[in-house]
Amino acid sequence: FMASATKVAAFAAILRIFDGAFLTYRDQWQPVVWGLTVLTLAVGSIGALLQVDLKRLLAYSSIAHAGYLLMAVETGTPKGREAALFYLFAYTFMVIGSFAVVTVLSKQGDEEHSIDSLRGLASRRPVIGTLLVLFMLAQAGIPLTSGFVAKLDVFSAAASSGDYVLVVVGAVATVIASFAYLRVALAVATPSSDGEAVERVRSRRVDVGTWIVLAITAGVTIVLGIVPAVFVHWAQDATLLTHVITWLN
Repeated sequence: FMASATKVAAFAAILRIFDGAFLTYRDQWQPVVWGLTVLTLAVGSIGALLQVDLKRLLAYSSIAHAGYLLMAVETGTPKGREAALFYLFAYTFMVIGSFAVVTVLSKQGDEEHSIDSLRGLASRRPVIGTLLVLFMLAQAGIPLTSGFVAKLDVFSAAASSGDYVLVVVGAVATVIASFAYLRVALAVATPSSDGEAVERVRSRRVDVGTWIVLAITAGVTIVLGIVPAVFVHWAQDATLLTHVITWLN
């Protein structure tokens, strides 16, 4: 909830304020947001790479995603707002799905979610393992997932506004963070030598509500990566509506 709903609400407010009330002062707040973007991307991507715990990795990943959103905000352009709105929409489903899988793999009182404990998941729980890999690849920005389209939109918006240094920083951060996500995917696909750990994973049941959440989040993540046009148009319409409301005020 903290990684998805609160971030969406916060960035919705940021977009409304910086690209609405403070738009005429763009030259004053852009350098500050530029610096925050670089710092956030660096801390999030490097922090995620250094983690051995899945929950902590997702926490630092959340920081990195905030950096991409700040990159879109920093442009101060309609294209940047569209990219930020689409990224927020795509990110929400990616992160809810990721933490839903973590919930499935957890048990009451379980505070350890090491990446090594995921070994053998693909063979013992193929559906759960596949879903976890899907959400990791989406957050890495692999093509045919929503993460790829979202990051491409952000980089395109930054390049269109001439922020080429930010594009390079974002690209480097993406490569660094991708190693963290791919490490999780590799662990899922690697056979486990710990029979007891595998048996615990195998015995955990998934309730109907969780399956519904996983199905919706995985479906949206795939659909956004293959046919994103409809959702991109929604972001464009929302941006146009915001412009009209700001002009009327």
